[in-house]
Amino acid sequence: MQPPRSLTALIVSVAGATVIYAQAGPYIGRTADPAPTKGPATPATPTRRLGEVTVPSMPRPVMFRLNGQAGVFNRPYLSVMFDLNGDGVFDADLERHLISEKFVNLGNTTYEFSVDADGKQISLTPTRHRPDRLSIKNGFRAPDFSFTDLAGKTRQLSDYRGKVVLLDFWATWCGPCVAAVPDMVALYDKYRARGFEIIGIEANDTPEKVLEFTAAHKMTWTQTLEKDKGVIGALYRIEGWPTAFLIGPDGRFVAANYRGEIDLREELEGLFPNVPLLTRTSRRDFPSRHTAATIRSERGARNGRAGR
Repeated sequence: MQPPRSLTALIVSVAGATVIYAQAGPYIGRTADPAPTKGPATPATPTRRLGEVTVPSMPRPVMFRLNGQAGVFNRPYLSVMFDLNGDGVFDADLERHLISEKFVNLGNTTYEFSVDADGKQISLTPTRHRPDRLSIKNGFRAPDFSFTDLAGKTRQLSDYRGKVVLLDFWATWCGPCVAAVPDMVALYDKYRARGFEIIGIEANDTPEKVLEFTAAHKMTWTQTLEKDKGVIGALYRIEGWPTAFLIGPDGRFVAANYRGEIDLREELEGLFPNVPLLTRTSRRDFPSRHTAATIRSERGARNGRAGR
């Protein structure tokens, strides 16, 4: 069956079946039911739904995947993957779009997209607006941004050109972030003189709390504050904490990872050879034995004070 020429045609394939929709409005892509999850669902349980949509601007159907939590798919920090190059594999660095981004470029056309709450369909509306979407991937130039540090000074990421910079998205209420602090202090003390800097982007705390925390833990590097869905977080498409990006002296990503899984010790040893460091620091290996002992000591002290 051929779609009417006078109307916009949309072909959606779900679970091997092809359905043709003829309409003058937005493109609607429907998804198959997600595979059942193992064990009881929690608010953090990931849920995925797959679909495939044909639009005039692409030579072949575009596969997409909705990424939800506990059966909800339209929260701003959730995401949708579009198989832009048609290789059947979703590239988390280049093909992942946060719901809050709203726009996707398919071929020579930009579409504004939206996802319904239960993830059964995605709506794609052609638009003349074509945002410049920057790539968050190793080898690509890190997006520049300006910020105000805790001392009130305005800075830019590009001010640090020529240095190795770690962008550390963290928070005092984030357990893994706090667990990482002693090891990060050791790294900073070891490599700062060689040109290593850290910019901490702290989420959802007051300046007073962050100043107190960073002073107590000897975190002497630059810090700035923003809400969890702030301008810098949106630019770097942050979904959770901790998340870290390591940027080389040329301003390009050396290690860009949404989940913060950067072996910072190994990366810095490669960038600054012949500078021995005994502390092993890895986002996958936090906390180290030293850090774990510190956490236990501080927790015991807090419990002792609470029992008085």
